[in-house]
Amino acid sequence: MNFKIIAERIWDGIADTYIPKKEIHVSGNRIVNKCDNPETIHLNGCTVLPGLINAHCHLILHGDVDIFKVVMSDSQNKMTIKATRNAYIALLNGVTTLRDLGDKNGIVADLTALIDAGELPGPRIQYSGYPICMTGGHGWFFGREADGPDECRKAAREQLKKGAQWIKLMATGGILTPGVSPESFQLNEDEMRAAIEEANKAGKHTATHAQGAMGVKLALKAGIDTVEHGFYIDDEAIDLLIKKNAWLVPTLNAPQMTIEAEGMGIPDYVIEKAKKVQDGFLARLEKAIKAGVKIGAGSDAGTPLNGHDIFWREIVNLSNTSLGKLKALKCATSKNAEMLGLEKEIGRIAAGYAADLIAVKGDPLDDPSVLKNVSWVMKNGKVVKDLIIGKA
Repeated sequence: MNFKIIAERIWDGIADTYIPKKEIHVSGNRIVNKCDNPETIHLNGCTVLPGLINAHCHLILHGDVDIFKVVMSDSQNKMTIKATRNAYIALLNGVTTLRDLGDKNGIVADLTALIDAGELPGPRIQYSGYPICMTGGHGWFFGREADGPDECRKAAREQLKKGAQWIKLMATGGILTPGVSPESFQLNEDEMRAAIEEANKAGKHTATHAQGAMGVKLALKAGIDTVEHGFYIDDEAIDLLIKKNAWLVPTLNAPQMTIEAEGMGIPDYVIEKAKKVQDGFLARLEKAIKAGVKIGAGSDAGTPLNGHDIFWREIVNLSNTSLGKLKALKCATSKNAEMLGLEKEIGRIAAGYAADLIAVKGDPLDDPSVLKNVSWVMKNGKVVKDLIIGKA
């Protein structure tokens, strides 16, 4: 179908303010300069912007307070139903693209195929398959345990065989796994390099869960593309991020929401670690931002109280750093598209780009929190939510 979308304000994902034109033309699944005989959509009082991109999600998780217990006890059927629901929740809240960094039993792979085929509603998904961790390392309860370069190479090949667009490596311990420290490094440089080589040979990208500074540095030396969390980054890690042209995805929601879950049945060890990583992290992140490290926006959706409907909070958290509001919105749109290798496909409102658009009441460049109430969503040229005229 052809559409002409008229709004009060339009932000294109890259400009420093709203663009002068007040209408967007869509033909089929693409934004075009002009189309014939369009159906007009009036988004009165709304700002239209590109669909949001959440670069760190876990669709099999739903924000339960005891993640370890839930993953160990949920049946595959229950996990599949949750993942399907979470994908739809993300879409209705303006996330038209996401990167999933922790599948189990091929659930996200199959869900992605069904969404791509138009059989289920959901965002465009890039997924990593099983995270690769050392035996007993962080995330072992839903990861692929591997020890030594040869096993890590094979583990990466297994994920690539299943269609993974990313390979995720666990460089350090983490908050949610019992008995491991976020500061300790786990997979070593040679192990990660072997997996990264396999991903690069296949033309795919790599991400690392890395919280402690040593793990961040080992992953960067091995050739990683994106560092997730980076809670304990130091000056050397910041220098390496810049030298290696890698991205940092700070997942500010994750420790913040975890701490908010205190007293709700969350294990004490999780709260203790979350408070520890939070201490001083904003100051370290500010150093990275001011040094020129490339920042991506990912909420770690699925972790305690961190549902797939609150990506807006990650954008607000980023906007409260020295990035400011405009750059935080760019992180969640055009910059994330660049990080995912989709900068010519999504993240902008321009002719030739996918027709992934959202609308909100209010002015997100002035107040990003208005993104918590997304009124209208178009994904790939199809309207999937319309509260303007009362259709959800």
